Amino acid sequence: GGKVTLSQGLKAASSIWSSMSKGATSLIHQGKSKRKINAKALDSLMNISDALSSAFDDSDQEHMRLLRDVYTCFFPDGTFSLVSAKWKEAGWQEPDPRKGLKTSGILALQCIRYMHEHNAAKFQQLVTANKGSTKTKYPFAVVAVNVTLVLAELLSLKNGKVEDSQIGCLDLFADEKTFFYIFVTCF
Repeated sequence: GGKVTLSQGLKAASSIWSSMSKGATSLIHQGKSKRKINAKALDSLMNISDALSSAFDDSDQEHMRLLRDVYTCFFPDGTFSLVSAKWKEAGWQEPDPRKGLKTSGILALQCIRYMHEHNAAKFQQLVTANKGSTKTKYPFAVVAVNVTLVLAELLSLKNGKVEDSQIGCLDLFADEKTFFYIFVTCF
C-alpha cells in the first residue's frame, strides 16, 4: 500500500475511537437495571465527577501543586513555568495549559500524574514518541484530556448525578484508583 497522510490517519483513528466508544457504551449499559451503587463506589465516583467539574484555579494551592507535578512529569529537570513553550512540547495546544483544561477540570491533570506515578515506563515511552517528527507525533496532553472526557462520558459523570446512573459496573469504582487505572489502560 501507499503512504497514509496524517489527515487520513486522524480520520481513521477518529472512526476507530467512535466505534470503540459506541461498543463500550453498549457493553457498559447492557442489562440496565436500577440498583443501588455501594457507598464507597458512589463516593469515589462523586470525587471524580467533582474533579471533572472543578475549573483550574490559580489561587488554589492544590491545583497549582498538581500542575507543577504534571510539569515535572514531562520535564523532571526543568523549572516550572505557568506559561511556557515547554507546555506545547508536552502536547498542550497553547503555552498555557490551563486553556486546555476547560472541559476536563483538574481530572485530566490527575490522570496524567497518576499515569506517571504508576506506570512511569509507559509514560516515558509515550512522551518520547511524542517528541518525534511534528508530522507523525500526536499531542500527548490533548489526547490525555480527550481520553479523560470519553471515560467520564461513558460513565455518565458529567452531570454529577452518579447515583442516578443505571450502569451495571459502577461498584468496581469502590477502589478510588479504578478510573485512573482505566485511563492508563486506554492510553
